[in-house]
Amino acid sequence: MGNIFSRSSPAKRPLAPAPAPAPLPPSPPPPQYSSVSQVDRKPQQNSDTPDAAQKSDPQRGHPSWTPRQTTILSTLRSRPHVTARAPEELPAIRDEMEEDAAKRPLPVDIKTELVRVKREGYWKGLEEAKGAASGGGGAIECEWVEVNDNTDHVGDPSKPVVLFVHGGGFCFMSTTTHRPLTVAFARMGTRVFAINYRLAPEHPYPAPLADVITTYRYLLDEARISPSRIIIAGDSAGGNLVLAAALYLRESGMEPPAGVVAMSPWADLTGSAPSNLINVLDIGPVIPSGPVDGPKRLNHYAPNKILHRPIVSPLFSFVTGTPLPPTYIVTGDLERAFDEHVGVALKWSEDGYGRKGGVWADVFEGQVHVSVVVFGTRS
Repeated sequence: MGNIFSRSSPAKRPLAPAPAPAPLPPSPPPPQYSSVSQVDRKPQQNSDTPDAAQKSDPQRGHPSWTPRQTTILSTLRSRPHVTARAPEELPAIRDEMEEDAAKRPLPVDIKTELVRVKREGYWKGLEEAKGAASGGGGAIECEWVEVNDNTDHVGDPSKPVVLFVHGGGFCFMSTTTHRPLTVAFARMGTRVFAINYRLAPEHPYPAPLADVITTYRYLLDEARISPSRIIIAGDSAGGNLVLAAALYLRESGMEPPAGVVAMSPWADLTGSAPSNLINVLDIGPVIPSGPVDGPKRLNHYAPNKILHRPIVSPLFSFVTGTPLPPTYIVTGDLERAFDEHVGVALKWSEDGYGRKGGVWADVFEGQVHVSVVVFGTRS
């Protein structure tokens, strides 16, 4: 199998949907999931090489971090992670996030347009999804985000489209909180169609995934956009949903998009990867050890008993050989979910992707979960 990983300095490589790499050559059976140590690790560019204890000390931070990064990440780690909050606490946290996001003015070079996508008629396939497509309201709020060209309407047909699915642990955030990221995509010469899918625990699986598939179908059937001009992108929980959407489209026989971009995707909701406990510098949630059905491992998005299913945890998808879109995975080597990202990249490179377009994984040194959201698209 060809080398699907590259190591990047965050200051040198801007985040962008990558062109498809060359098809991978025929390869031997894929390595076991525990083979994440085979990823090429370049040494830190420091005069003193820190020992393992220093690298994993939350008080000191990582040797490559600036004082600003150390302060911000230390503060974020000190707070209870939002996905660990009780359901009754969630509405107030959401309101606070939205109020903070609304204070940021829209850049003068960007224009947006609200679109309401009807849920009826687009969702099919999963048995347990009956009723999910039409439940929780009649429309999905979405918005076009595009560089302002002094016209009244958003929708330059010459531009490719990014269907953007925001993160937030399936419970929080919106198109408004993720505007810095959708604006960055728009400035790359794309039209961004960002989606406000329904949130858990009020609307658990499969409602969020149903909204993503419905919106994709809307772009094909109503907006008349060719799937060859669409990239589905998302971060964290949104990364989970775009990977799950790729699997769903394969099983349903629908036309796939031109590519998938998963930034720090939450690919294993069981939290079974070693990095979940090893990478203590990360700001992501800690999934405690114990039986998968234990009360401390409850998940707002899906019942514990189905967390191992590929449509919920894409890491556990099956190798079928069916061609799928080129996939670009962005990860940081300090993420608790790092092993999940490596596992998906290795596994999906054998799952028909290698013969269609390939899997490309960028590993950013010294970076934590969704660093592109925490520090911006160039950090």
